[in-house]
Amino acid sequence: MSAAPTGAVAGEEIDETTFRAQAEMSEIMVSLPRCPVYLTRQYRGFWIREFVLEGMAAVQASFEPMPTDVFLASCPKSGTTWLKALAFATLNRATHSPSDSDHPLRHHNPHDCVAFLETRPVPETMALPSPRLLATHLPYSLLPRRITECGRVVYVCREPKDAMVSFWIYNNKIAAVLHRQLGLESPSPTFEDAFELFCRGQSSSGPHWRHALEYWEESQRRPGKVLFLKYEDMLQDLIGNAMNRSWVPIFRRRGGGWGGAGDRAALQLQGTQEL
Repeated sequence: MSAAPTGAVAGEEIDETTFRAQAEMSEIMVSLPRCPVYLTRQYRGFWIREFVLEGMAAVQASFEPMPTDVFLASCPKSGTTWLKALAFATLNRATHSPSDSDHPLRHHNPHDCVAFLETRPVPETMALPSPRLLATHLPYSLLPRRITECGRVVYVCREPKDAMVSFWIYNNKIAAVLHRQLGLESPSPTFEDAFELFCRGQSSSGPHWRHALEYWEESQRRPGKVLFLKYEDMLQDLIGNAMNRSWVPIFRRRGGGWGGAGDRAALQLQGTQEL
């Protein structure tokens, strides 16, 4: 019998390692404090959704980052979709000109173009072509050390009251869709309950400010590798905010300069009517 291809063997090893890590996390979760409203568990100081914890365990066990990887981080409803569109357009400018009518962002949601690290199967993520662009809602302290040691990260922070209201609206919309389409009952907290949970740090991936603080502190330690953006600043001056900060070293270019019409068009693509 001929030997299995190296890639197949590696894939099987990843699957086995992932399965063990997720099984171990499932056992750990049983003993963790639980918030039934958002189906989260308190793990190492943060409230993380149960299915995300299992995905996080798989990533920590098996994911191997590459020097060209870029990770987009945020708390939920803090500008994630916008950041995905900006980063995708910038990183892929050579492949997809912003003026192309068939640009992926004109026909697909940014979430279809940039996957979440902790919710996509590790083998699929590993198979993505370089440079890989991935998103995460995980706190910095829960990212695999292999990422925190060498990875390039862009974080977007949003004013907490706006993030809280946006998440409450989003959560209730999802609950309504699940009930209407699948007949599933999903918790829909009142605004008052959602507010109290947020203030206690029990929002998804919360506490909000601790989540932001970890990335802020790392951006001070590694300014060329970790970029901290503020949603409100981007609303005021997107081009200036991105181009005059550390967007350049995060999204390295091969040849050519930065700040020309093409780069501006890439950043402005997110404002098209199609997106």
